[in-house]
Amino acid sequence: MLKKMLKHEWKATWKLLALLNIVTIALALFGRTAMIFEDKIPPMVVALYMIFFIIVLIASGCISFVLLVVRYYRNLYTDEGYLTNTLPVSSACRLNAKLLNFLAWTLLNVVSILISVLILASTSQPITVLISDIGSVLVSLPREMGVNAVAMWLVVFGLMVLGTLSSILMFYFSISVGCCFNTHKVVASVVTFFITYTVLQVISLMMVMGFGMAMFSSRTIVTQSTTSGVAVTVTSPAGSVPQNFLASEGTFLVITMLFLLVLCVAFYFSCKYLLEKKLNLN
Repeated sequence: MLKKMLKHEWKATWKLLALLNIVTIALALFGRTAMIFEDKIPPMVVALYMIFFIIVLIASGCISFVLLVVRYYRNLYTDEGYLTNTLPVSSACRLNAKLLNFLAWTLLNVVSILISVLILASTSQPITVLISDIGSVLVSLPREMGVNAVAMWLVVFGLMVLGTLSSILMFYFSISVGCCFNTHKVVASVVTFFITYTVLQVISLMMVMGFGMAMFSSRTIVTQSTTSGVAVTVTSPAGSVPQNFLASEGTFLVITMLFLLVLCVAFYFSCKYLLEKKLNLN
């Protein structure tokens, strides 16, 4: 049933979302073609185009996100919900279909934005050279930091996925809580979102402050001399990256991943419970 639900979600959302991504790539192709006549185009026009291009990139991601959030609300908690929630599928299946569809479109949107940027950036050098340069940076950066490249990019990828997933589920959770009210459901959903967002920001700030204090205290490393038995204070030279910093930073990233994972699980099962036990379509 999940496959059928995913197919239904895709059919219901693909036209407008695909159009947004196509427009983004088409605008980049237009700019790439126009750059052939760069000498004949006034600098003001080029600057206005770049501003418009950046606005379109941002709008593409924001509009896609908003449309999919609205889709969740309308399809489950408005008049459409009378049909959707009577389908012979579990609440988990309905939630999973919307979540997977959301993640798929988020990935496609990111890919279209990256393609657009690469197309426009290829005006200065071939796109193959750009891709090669990016690959070199991705390989050399972990080496210069003294960390394992595979582990570093796995952590970065995990943070991106969990961060995106937690953001989606936070919106879903806010809507699910807001729709438990008999009236002013949209207002209640917005208030729930801002309360949840504020609480999470406070927790995140406390985590960052705790990490910062730990790093400040570790700026001075005390070692014990093996010959004289005298304690010697060794301070890391300016501009260097001490190993204890990398270890602490790695620990912080792992803690952040675990925190995001806990958020995802909590939001997911809260949405599932509210959709299953507290559904209110009045």
